[in-house]
Amino acid sequence: MTDAAAPSALSIDADRIRRSGVLGRPGQLTRLFDFLVERSADADPPSETDIASEVFNRGREFIPGQDAVVRVNIHRLRKRLDDFYLRHGFSGPERLALPRGEYRLVVEAASATEGEPTRAQSPAALHTSQDSQRQPPAQTPVGKIAVSRRSLFLGAAGLGVAHIAGWGAATYVQSRPKGFLWASPWSVYERAAAPLLIVLGDYYIFGDTDEKGQVVRLTREFFINSRDELYQYMMENDDLHYRYMDLDLRYLPTSVATALQDLAPLMARHPSAQIIGASQVSPQMLRDHDVVYVGYLSGLGPVRHPAFRGGRLTVGGSFDQIIDHKAGRTYESEAALVPPPQGLVRDYGYFTRFPGPTGNTISIIAGARDIGLSGVAEAMTTPSVLKSLPRIRDDQAIEVLFEVEGQNGANLKTKLLVAQQRDPTTIWTATPLN
Repeated sequence: MTDAAAPSALSIDADRIRRSGVLGRPGQLTRLFDFLVERSADADPPSETDIASEVFNRGREFIPGQDAVVRVNIHRLRKRLDDFYLRHGFSGPERLALPRGEYRLVVEAASATEGEPTRAQSPAALHTSQDSQRQPPAQTPVGKIAVSRRSLFLGAAGLGVAHIAGWGAATYVQSRPKGFLWASPWSVYERAAAPLLIVLGDYYIFGDTDEKGQVVRLTREFFINSRDELYQYMMENDDLHYRYMDLDLRYLPTSVATALQDLAPLMARHPSAQIIGASQVSPQMLRDHDVVYVGYLSGLGPVRHPAFRGGRLTVGGSFDQIIDHKAGRTYESEAALVPPPQGLVRDYGYFTRFPGPTGNTISIIAGARDIGLSGVAEAMTTPSVLKSLPRIRDDQAIEVLFEVEGQNGANLKTKLLVAQQRDPTTIWTATPLN
């Protein structure tokens, strides 16, 4: 192996690699490559923390072993270097390489890579064949969504409105009666000592790239709800390092803002409440906070399983379905139909409140789609509706299902379908869902 600091061979190949376009557009990968080229002459190669800080703008919160951004992108860069020498025909005696387990570029003999698997297929064919073998079980038709830039913009706008609703809650309700806060199941939050966490059902969006690393579409996968889950999935599926890219994007249904307006008295009662996305929730947060989730059923993330244990309702194979196991009936949102039916659209909204793992309280306000979410949020903050529900103690659990009819995103009529207690003793166990 040649000395890693050999400037001539390294700089020549580095220029060839940049000009080839194999690294894609300027971004994380090109910054990482340039940084490693620049540091190649250093006696001490950069550490994972150095790269996280200098290339990926991670601050003091970066913890090696918990944040895989450096390892994932080193892996991506190593694959791009392999592609360069395979596809661009530079078959000289030496080549640039990233030794495994190290964060430095070296110039090594080309023969050092002999014996590694070669790619006889084109990258496009490789993606097709390997995806069919390695992808998780097929999702329902809504399992994967190609999100347009316009819809992403609207979702981002919804996120902004939602934060404004939360920020303005304290002043918005100065003259409003507290109403629902004194009724079951909300009265527990009046007596709570734990800090309040408002969890918004956001959606983690990542890029699907072409052969040159350029993002061709934005993608949502229901089983990938955070950056860490994306990195983990990419580490388990080597071929996806060519395709998927973390863009640090999330989007939020606009009906979340409407629901937060209904919850304004609760947020005014807890002015220090923290508002975060479901993709940022950790198990520790579910343990240490009182939690109120607001969003779609498909965005429940870490609270999906405890949301349904010990009750008669579960979410169906499609997140647009709610199954009533006691009645043997499945409710399916019409808002998922494309094109939507004329006139009123029938949607469904779900509410549950149950004790958390440490005696804290967790509540969920969720809809299959926008109409269902708006309807359940309004109903569950209306004193007359709350009076019709079973009263529960702080250590008990309840589940409520509404049928909501609406049009153009607005709920017009809400009907109570199910309201009964859940068994709280099975919520935090490892037993299967119904």
